[in-house]
Amino acid sequence: MRGLESDVIEETEPEWKNIQYESSESIQGRQSHSSCPYDDKIYTFGGCFMFNRKRQVRECTNQVTVYDTIEKRYTILKTKGLNVLPRKDHHAAIFGQSMIVYGGQFENGQITNEMLNFDLEYNDWGRIYFKQNIDPFIQGSCCPVMLARKQSLLPGSELTRLVSFNFLFILLV
Repeated sequence: MRGLESDVIEETEPEWKNIQYESSESIQGRQSHSSCPYDDKIYTFGGCFMFNRKRQVRECTNQVTVYDTIEKRYTILKTKGLNVLPRKDHHAAIFGQSMIVYGGQFENGQITNEMLNFDLEYNDWGRIYFKQNIDPFIQGSCCPVMLARKQSLLPGSELTRLVSFNFLFILLV
């Protein structure tokens, strides 16, 4: 298959591989979580673990883990600020130095329309308030957006630069 004039795109089958990493903590597998890249790291929030037969529920978590792609190290972050309730099936996107988390489902089955801000530099949770009510839902997605923006450096001169951010896109199904 040919791409641009100088590019040749090879058709190969994708191959999944386990990544070897170091961690001083026990990192449990999870599902229905969100993961976002930021500054050579991958931040993972929430999700749920295996079904707990004693409690008859799939237990949710509010943990934030970070995988450093350079050092190949996984850690569980100690967070500050709000006490965020454990959840699954939420959505997250990076904006500036924040991971914005929307909605999800709590362990008791309640669906929430809560929007949270996790500051990635200070590991601090905050809440974002809506001007008008948005009905809770668990179907949605996130997408990265690149914008070209003209910026004046000196009078009469302009520079076009790419501004990258993630946009939380809500799909009502």
